[in-house]
Amino acid sequence: MNLVLASRSQARKRQLMSLGYAFRCVDPDIVERTLPVETSVLRAVRLAREKAVAGASQAPSAVVIGADQVAACNGRVLSKPGTVERAIAQLDSLSGKNAVFHSAVCVLAPGRDPIEFADTTTVTFRRLSKIEIERYVERDAPLECAGAF
Repeated sequence: MNLVLASRSQARKRQLMSLGYAFRCVDPDIVERTLPVETSVLRAVRLAREKAVAGASQAPSAVVIGADQVAACNGRVLSKPGTVERAIAQLDSLSGKNAVFHSAVCVLAPGRDPIEFADTTTVTFRRLSKIEIERYVERDAPLECAGAF
């Protein structure tokens, strides 16, 4: 089977590798924007679909997987922090709170109907000290992860 992961995410690449599948990655090169009246879970599903469609355009004979995760806390979407400072600030804002993580997947295969699904997980963060947050960010470098987690 010709399997393609439409993602730049090293974490997603590691996850799929851990399942033992042979695959290649393509860069979906999409703009991850939020639409005005879109819920977090619908945003995750839409972005997973857009990534899969972009990947399928690069590998039309392959089975293509697109995935996305949107994190939110108290109704506010948490973006990928991008910098150490923003990762620390995001984790500090999550300390002692609940956050939801909406994970979505879209699988496209030639001649088949698309398969899309999403799952929501609630994560309860215990109170985190500044030192714990800084060590975590230094060790795990969650700069490209929604919610720095």
